[in-house]
Amino acid sequence: VIKLTVHGIHVDMLFGRVSDDTRLRDYQSRTPNPLLSSVQPKTPVEYIIEDSDLLGLDDSGIRSMNGVRVTQYIMENVPNFQTFRIVLVCVKKWASINGIYSNSLGFLGGVNFALMVAWCCKRYPKHQPYAILRIFFRTFATWSWPSPVMCCPIQETPPTGVAKMPAWNPRNPSSRDASHIMPIITPVYPSMNSSYNVGIPQKRRIQEELVRAVHIMGGEDGKHGDADWRSLFKPSDFFSRHANYLQLTIRGNNEEDFTKWLRFCESRLRILISGLEGPEVRAWPFAKFMKRDFTPEGGSVSEDEMDGPQEAVFFIGLRFAVGLESISLKKYSSDFLYNHINSWEGRKPGMDLLMAVVLQQDLPFDLIEQHVKSDESSEAATVETDGTSSD
Repeated sequence: VIKLTVHGIHVDMLFGRVSDDTRLRDYQSRTPNPLLSSVQPKTPVEYIIEDSDLLGLDDSGIRSMNGVRVTQYIMENVPNFQTFRIVLVCVKKWASINGIYSNSLGFLGGVNFALMVAWCCKRYPKHQPYAILRIFFRTFATWSWPSPVMCCPIQETPPTGVAKMPAWNPRNPSSRDASHIMPIITPVYPSMNSSYNVGIPQKRRIQEELVRAVHIMGGEDGKHGDADWRSLFKPSDFFSRHANYLQLTIRGNNEEDFTKWLRFCESRLRILISGLEGPEVRAWPFAKFMKRDFTPEGGSVSEDEMDGPQEAVFFIGLRFAVGLESISLKKYSSDFLYNHINSWEGRKPGMDLLMAVVLQQDLPFDLIEQHVKSDESSEAATVETDGTSSD
């Protein structure tokens, strides 16, 4: 996966090589190249990936293709694409505000939420966006996990000529599928669980926010007029819910080192979050990295440097067992740092990960408010455009 940002839009670029490029070259010959042609069609025609394009691909190639195939399936099968689009924008903004939007951190990502919204749209094809949004929250706040969310039956049989690949099957004793706790199944061959990353702490946070959203929108039987739409997109009160937080600070000496280090640490944090779970502790992670510049203690940043030291702060709410008088988290942090962080071969001097338990009143509220409130303004601006955002 190549990750990049173009004009503020985050893009994940996947690669797959087709063995027979006849259809693709025919499409290219009929479609103007936007980089070379000044004449563009009013409505761009997207290349539709068909089953035949999977011929000769290895597992990685098929998975790369399926990211696009899932999107194309949704576009073709939801009854009203504009309704789907409006609801999905609202759901993604709501999830981002409340710190539950991140596949890499073990929460749900864009594909997961898109499949959940598509499920609702297919079952209520004539409903308006506000009704679908309420149905979304009510449905998944009470969903009987690990029952899977499926927009169509499991696709187990490969297209003619395509190699057999294992489809999601929780009854298969040799696979890990039975251990998945929030399965959301892709609608194209081979059917796979798109949310296998979700852990118990993340599921708990997602369910907590879904229940809160149901109450905000008028409860189980609330009418449209009772819904407090603005409250749905207000800044999260997550940082007033817990007495203790684990604060992680990720640092790098310059933007390039910081970005590489942050991405590596992000890919490992699910291990720490799941490791904190036990009889004595419950973890409540908030899926947001709050970035800021910093000056090292006893040091200074040269004015000649194009970019100086940077850091990102990540928070996990902690709840301890009733009656517990004291506990040391050193065993959790030491194992995580030793086995999963410090041994990274790409680590350079200045790449640091600091951990500290912080009381609620000692949180860096200036940093938190800066990031949480900035989210609110951007989310509200997007949602109030009648779903016409390009997100």
